[in-house]
Amino acid sequence: MAETTPENYLTILTSKDLDLIIFFDACRFSPVEGEIKILRNKEISTFATSTHTSSISLIISYIRKHSNAAVKVIGINIKSAHFIQKISTEIKESADSLITMIQNETR
Repeated sequence: MAETTPENYLTILTSKDLDLIIFFDACRFSPVEGEIKILRNKEISTFATSTHTSSISLIISYIRKHSNAAVKVIGINIKSAHFIQKISTEIKESADSLITMIQNETR
């Protein structure tokens, strides 16, 4: 939803009484394309790619300062962050699997 500008949603995210905010982001943490990982706080600045206008670490700090919501980052490992490339089969399959998992857990 936020694409390259999650900072545009900070007012919405911090004005709601949310328990949990989850960011899904393209990352580089493994040689396996499409691998999914819940990033620990100290890993976010190391593994998150710089495809956003503002750093994801800065965005999370802002949310934590202005909201009581827990913030998690789920990373999907990528080989390249070029926007002109199509999503690889591995990433598409991982994303579909993650969507199914979330749907099953929230029913």
